[in-house]
Amino acid sequence: MDEVLPQIEQSVLILVGSEDKLLGADDYEKFHCLLAREQLEIIEESGHFVYLDSPEIISKKIVTFTRGGKE
Repeated sequence: MDEVLPQIEQSVLILVGSEDKLLGADDYEKFHCLLAREQLEIIEESGHFVYLDSPEIISKKIVTFTRGGKE
């Protein structure tokens, strides 16, 4: 992963559940450091599977991201 992530040039949206028990803050910090163009969104009261815990919020975040930050 350390060799592959820095090669990604496309913008990346990272959606993280604040209650994620599988990956911790250190893991997401590593992604942040290795990806050139990333946007980290922490979704409150969600676990590792944020798309199941908060589907409406996730949908809005993805739409906003794909529109270049415009709702």
